[in-house]
Amino acid sequence: MDARFDTSQDPRFRSVPRNVRKVEVDQRFAHMFRDKRFVESPLVDARGQKQRRDAGRQKLREFYALAEER
Repeated sequence: MDARFDTSQDPRFRSVPRNVRKVEVDQRFAHMFRDKRFVESPLVDARGQKQRRDAGRQKLREFYALAEER
């Protein structure tokens, strides 16, 4: 392997730590997990497979965390 393209020691390519991955939102924005207009998602994905009813909420929980949950 060419040393110029070694990404094992480059900090730009390291994975993000678990405690930093989620954006912490406070109680003012807690309604975004419950509001139907905010978490609206299609019934099928791009390949036509049915999605779960709460797929939109699960996607939000993947990126956001309430301040009291941590």
